[in-house]
Amino acid sequence: MIRPKLEYAAVVWLLSLKKDIKRLEWIQRTATKMVPELKDLTYEERLKEMGLPTLQDRRERGDLITLNKIVNGIEKIDKQDLVLVTEAERTRGHAKKIRKKQCLQDI
Repeated sequence: MIRPKLEYAAVVWLLSLKKDIKRLEWIQRTATKMVPELKDLTYEERLKEMGLPTLQDRRERGDLITLNKIVNGIEKIDKQDLVLVTEAERTRGHAKKIRKKQCLQDI
């Protein structure tokens, strides 16, 4: 019940401030302490026992899934505005390489 509220639109509102990330992790940390059998374990042990990843791991996984959907055309977003995909034959590892576009600022 808590996790869906913590992760609502997490892909859109990227947490960039450490205090916000710590605050959200604190909420999950507190929620995992509500299980009486696991109360004396460390946070990492409680997560492992409950089969839960950290919120940071879930955000990173969600970001990768969303990027994959955008690049492969599953999400109907104009990817030219977000990422540059190069399909070169002489790349190491994979034919598609992705890099962020650089921001240009008019001052």
